[in-house]
Amino acid sequence: MEPSLHFYIDLLGFNKDWSYTEGLREIVAQVHRGSGCELILSEESKRAGESRVFISLEAEDLAGLQKELKRKDVPVSYSWWGYDVLVLKDPDGNEILFPIEQMK
Repeated sequence: MEPSLHFYIDLLGFNKDWSYTEGLREIVAQVHRGSGCELILSEESKRAGESRVFISLEAEDLAGLQKELKRKDVPVSYSWWGYDVLVLKDPDGNEILFPIEQMK
């Protein structure tokens, strides 16, 4: 959980809303960025790396995000999903895809 929280909070600018712990270990947490973008992170390892989410942003917001990611040295890649997408991978290999066709 710790690497994922670092990725989403420190690199992507999310805020932590809540978490659930067992013993001293956080195993579930919710993070958000802005209004309307909330993610629930879980330590359920058998499903790690199997998630993919698409987030559409206005061209201006996407350009701002790209600048922010570059400034923070967050690795990004570009791919094709029927259209061009910017791809972020979290520490567990889960993908966040942002359509970028509107930026052409």
